[in-house]
Amino acid sequence: METVTDTSGKVTMSPVLRAMDHIDAAIMFVCKLTIVVTGTALLVLLAASVMSRYFFNFSLIWVGEVPEQLFPWMITAGVALAAVMNSHIAVDLLVRMFPEGVRKVLVVLIQLLILATYVLLTSYALGVAEITALERSPVLKIPGSYGYYAFALGAALVAFSALTRLIRFLITGEEPVSGGFGQEHTQ
Repeated sequence: METVTDTSGKVTMSPVLRAMDHIDAAIMFVCKLTIVVTGTALLVLLAASVMSRYFFNFSLIWVGEVPEQLFPWMITAGVALAAVMNSHIAVDLLVRMFPEGVRKVLVVLIQLLILATYVLLTSYALGVAEITALERSPVLKIPGSYGYYAFALGAALVAFSALTRLIRFLITGEEPVSGGFGQEHTQ
């Protein structure tokens, strides 16, 4: 880990690494908050819909549209959270079979590939969101673009995650590990 010694002789973490940890912590906070808020809203609204039908014999027709709008936000927040924590499913057996020098090159190439792919996905999702902005849900009249904005934001957060992992790797030389790479300072 790259460290810096301040004027009092105290050893601290590099400002760049500290910034990467802050970015990851912010992404994790936003993702966790999004998951909790959307999950709670879905649970409450769907329970209210079932109770209104069962106890009062009428249907809240607008409740059927809400999951279509909230679910993409919850899912993309989960994907981005897993990316920040490096907890996506990965098969690294092949990578581990190479010598350390080759592994380091592969780590850089993989992070660059992830970064480029998710930047491209962000761009495409924003383009589709523009196209679908004129579509409206039947009851609530919510633009059809909201789900695509969720996907765009999630893809951008995964791209930021790949960037922070890449920078952290280039500074420290530590390979990403599942569930903890760079998280020792943010939890």
